Amino acid sequence: MAMVVVLPGTESDAAAGRIAALMRERTGVSLFTRGECAASPGAELIVAASHPGQRIELGEGCILVCLEPCGQTVLARRAHLLIAEGLPVPPGILTTQVISMGRGSKNTVTVSSVQGERAMISLQRTVSALDGESVEPCELALDLPDEAALPEALAAAAALLLCGAAPQ
Repeated sequence: MAMVVVLPGTESDAAAGRIAALMRERTGVSLFTRGECAASPGAELIVAASHPGQRIELGEGCILVCLEPCGQTVLARRAHLLIAEGLPVPPGILTTQVISMGRGSKNTVTVSSVQGERAMISLQRTVSALDGESVEPCELALDLPDEAALPEALAAAAALLLCGAAPQ
C-alpha cells in the first residue's frame, strides 16, 4: 500500500482531502487528516495531511506533496517529492526523485487542457514509479471540480502514475 503525505502548511488538510477525492475515481483511497479519518476497506493508497509543528518520520517509498512553503517537520528517506512550481525542497527530505508540478512547460507534470470539469494532466518526462519501473511521458484525465483544485489535480495525477495507474 502506497502512502501520499501532504506536507505541512495552512491548507494541508484541505489539500489532502481534495487529492484523495480526485484519486477515488481511479483507485481505493483512505484519507487521514486532523478532522477526518476515512479508511476505505481494500484501499490501495493512503493520503494523509501533515500539520505544522507535527514531527513525523517516514520510511522509503512515500510520495510527499509540497504545495506551499513548509519548514523542517518531516524527515523522510528515499521519498518521491511532488513539489509545486517555484518552491524549494524542504530540509530533512532525502529524495529518490523530485517532480515539479505547475502550469509552466518546464515542469515535469503540467496541465495540457481543461475542458469543463475534466483536466488532461501531462507527464512531460520519464520518471521512476514506486516499484522502480519507468513511467514514460503520457497524459492522464481527471475530473476537476473547479480550476482552483488544479494544484491538487497535478499531485493526484502524478501520485497515481507513480503508483502504477495506467495512463489514458
